[in-house]
Amino acid sequence: MLRNKSNKVSIYYSDGYTIMRNPSVYGGGYVICNEKGEVLKHEVVEKQGLTNNEAELLGVYETLKLCAPFSKIIIDSMTIFYWVRSGKPKARKDLTLICSEAKRLKEEKKIEIEWKKRDFNLAGIFIEKMQFENKFL
Repeated sequence: MLRNKSNKVSIYYSDGYTIMRNPSVYGGGYVICNEKGEVLKHEVVEKQGLTNNEAELLGVYETLKLCAPFSKIIIDSMTIFYWVRSGKPKARKDLTLICSEAKRLKEEKKIEIEWKKRDFNLAGIFIEKMQFENKFL
C-alpha cells in the first residue's frame, strides 16, 4: 500500500442510509468517520426516491474529496466498490457522472478503497446506533 510522507495511512469509513425504506420517500444521507470513529461529516439528503446505493456512493464521493492522498476508505457495499472501480454504475445510468468523478479522484489521489463487513465499518456502526436511538431514521 502507498503511504503519505509521514509513512502513516489515513483511514476513513463511509456508509449511506435511507429513511424508512429503500428507495425512500423522505431521503437519507451518509456518514464519514475517521479511524477513531469520530464523525467527520454527516449529511442528510432530502430527496424523494433516494436509494441506499445512491447514498452510499455520495458518501464515498465526499470521502474521496476530503481525504488526503494515499489514504484508505473502508466501505461495506460491494456494489459501490465495483461502481467506483469501473466508473460506471451498471443499473443506475443517472449516477454515471458521480461514479466517473469518484474513479478519477481515487486514481488521482492514489486512494485504496476496501470492502469490509458492516460490523467493521465505523460509519455503519454509527448509523446503526443512531437508528437504534431513533435519531434520524
